[in-house]
Amino acid sequence: MSERRELLQEQKQEIREAFTLFDLDNDGLLDKHELRAALRALGLDSSRETIQQHFINNIDNNINNNSVSSSNSSTNNTSNTVSYDTFFRGAAALTLSRDPKEEVRRAFQLFTGGRDTLTVGDLRRVANELGESITETELIAMIDEFDNDGDGALSWDEFASLIME
Repeated sequence: MSERRELLQEQKQEIREAFTLFDLDNDGLLDKHELRAALRALGLDSSRETIQQHFINNIDNNINNNSVSSSNSSTNNTSNTVSYDTFFRGAAALTLSRDPKEEVRRAFQLFTGGRDTLTVGDLRRVANELGESITETELIAMIDEFDNDGDGALSWDEFASLIME
């Protein structure tokens, strides 16, 4: 039996904020460029294939619900725009299809810059980037608490067990 996952309220809010932020002309629709930028802002795949599969292919299903519009440009090419409802459904599906372990691995890579361990220096850099004021003693204590092998850094396995508990 497969586990049914649902979006967290925070994820729903992030999708709404991305739509609002990238609806540059405030028409309640995202064109293909706005759509791609909104997906990237959410950390989602914005490839042509993904957009085709999760958004454009839904045009026929959604056109009667006014959730996708088509308009002709001056060059007679059809330009599709995606409504909030269609954006939300596609972004939600993409969000829910992400592998949580892979997401944690990406976070680890962001913290470490691609190295094999997370150090006090990595935590210091991230704290500074976030504008957090954390003492050196506090940073060392964060590492020490979860450093099972006593090497002064967190390996991928130590980090993953901390995050995925």
